[in-house]
Amino acid sequence: VVRSEAGGSLGIGFAWFTTEDAAQRCVRLLSVVEGGKVGAEMVESSDTVGVKVEVHGLPEAVDEASLAQAFEAQEGLQAVGTQKCVSTDGVEENVGIVWYQTKTQAEGAVSAVQEIDGCEVRAEVASPPSPGRQVLRGKELMFGGDGRLSEVAVEGLPPDIDEGALKAAMQEYGAV
Repeated sequence: VVRSEAGGSLGIGFAWFTTEDAAQRCVRLLSVVEGGKVGAEMVESSDTVGVKVEVHGLPEAVDEASLAQAFEAQEGLQAVGTQKCVSTDGVEENVGIVWYQTKTQAEGAVSAVQEIDGCEVRAEVASPPSPGRQVLRGKELMFGGDGRLSEVAVEGLPPDIDEGALKAAMQEYGAV
């Protein structure tokens, strides 16, 4: 779910399906999320969509500008964002999302940025799974030959939607 700095949904969300068939089914059939009408479409792969780095342990005061400043020395920076996440045990965390053009650039950023605003952070490349059979949370999944996930964008989401509600709506069509 893409959020404003105030934390509300901007009405757009993304999900990655383990198969293209499930993603296409979602695009054809998804029309309502939490009582509101939505539209869904496939996101085409391109070189402009880079490699995602997740940054955990961000201090509360870190916003998108300071996150960008921490990562801008690494070549290939495309975009940054922050979001509040709540773990299953109720702990809220400020998480950063940083996008780079290539996996090599993303890995370089992960190695280079260990601290932001005096606090130790943990950054990791969020890459798609390897091709073949994988077990995830007790479920056996099959990924395509290139290990890529099929991405779907959803527009028209309500301002108060959370990631869990979007995921639940999408899982009706296949593994997300």
